[in-house]
Amino acid sequence: MKMFTVVLGLLLANSVMAEQLKVVTDVWEGYTSKEGKGYYMDMLRAIYNEPTDALEFSVLPYARSLAMVKSGKADVVLGIYFGEVPDKHMAAYVVEQDLVDVIVPVEMAKSWKGVKMLEGKKVMAKIGYAFDNITDVKMKYTEISSLANMLKMMAAGRADAVLDYKADLEPLMEGAGLAKDKYTIVMAVLSSPIYFGFADTPKGIAAKARFEKRFKELYESGEIKKMMESNLGHSNGLTKTLQSWK
Repeated sequence: MKMFTVVLGLLLANSVMAEQLKVVTDVWEGYTSKEGKGYYMDMLRAIYNEPTDALEFSVLPYARSLAMVKSGKADVVLGIYFGEVPDKHMAAYVVEQDLVDVIVPVEMAKSWKGVKMLEGKKVMAKIGYAFDNITDVKMKYTEISSLANMLKMMAAGRADAVLDYKADLEPLMEGAGLAKDKYTIVMAVLSSPIYFGFADTPKGIAAKARFEKRFKELYESGEIKKMMESNLGHSNGLTKTLQSWK
């Protein structure tokens, strides 16, 4: 009877997983893209064996992506911090250590002594990122939807710093009026573990179980490191050992 129950459970999980998985994510250079390329997207294809199991990627603002998974309107959300969704939605394993960069005036960068330099400063980031929750530094923190607009506001003197990622910040600097002799990017000023989230639905629960099993196998085989290096050119954010929040 026990063996029958186990087999039935596996058959039900496989039946659920045969349906298309709806994956929602913001865009991060080297991680996700509208073209379906990046470290996170390659990882999911390896885990779910696309095209055997079809994945439907939708690029959406970060806050909306979180809301869709919490409400069951999407199955998987990529690149989230612990606590941004209830525990039941969180996959166990850390997919990387998030290293957040900041753009600041050159003069501030020259005397940089860590993220405490942002205390009391007008700091901006994209809606939903909640970088203020991963540091004790008290900033005048604001979130808006457009990274390009944040940089323009900085050029106009309406912000002291913008938190984001170098790969996404650097291409926008010139167009925003931020001359590279006056503004620069300081790397890895904040750090926090990153996870994937799953809907609390039969399909989401089955997808989470499969993710945890296959991610562990791929991490231990070295395939996760290879995926990160092929997309990013480095594996700086990869944890030295497999880490879980559970």
